[in-house]
Amino acid sequence: MLFLAFPVNTARKGAIFALLWFGGMFAEWIGIHYGILFGTYSYGANLGVKIDGVPVLIGINWALLTFITARIAQYVSKNNILQILLGATLMLILDYFMEQSAPRFDFWEFKDGVAPLKNYITWFLVAVLFHILVKWMKITGDLRFSIHLYAAQLLFFVYFFSWF
Repeated sequence: MLFLAFPVNTARKGAIFALLWFGGMFAEWIGIHYGILFGTYSYGANLGVKIDGVPVLIGINWALLTFITARIAQYVSKNNILQILLGATLMLILDYFMEQSAPRFDFWEFKDGVAPLKNYITWFLVAVLFHILVKWMKITGDLRFSIHLYAAQLLFFVYFFSWF
């Protein structure tokens, strides 16, 4: 579905998707092996195949979230800086709610069961870097798909945050 809404039909688009995937995977690899970016955490079994402890799906999620939040931000504002900050903020909001439910789904879990403040700070900073890259490369996609996918994920995690 992502590739229908954001066709990776040029070398440039393929390169940006690969770079976002790799960047997300690398940030998470540093995170789980050294605990310096997001805090001390580890991945569970429910996100599938892993490369050195990091689920492949996590890199895809970083790319996907960057694409869809960038598109939403492009719609909301024409100002480049606001687009970058809004896109990163949308990613951070979703991350906040994901963090609360991740352990019950065996996605990941932080030491002591709570994501530290540095997790959110780092998430925002990495998201800003990714949004700068997407803006610079002029990547855009389907607005309706982006809003629906973001809303579906947010509502899913908010539901589990609020009820359990």
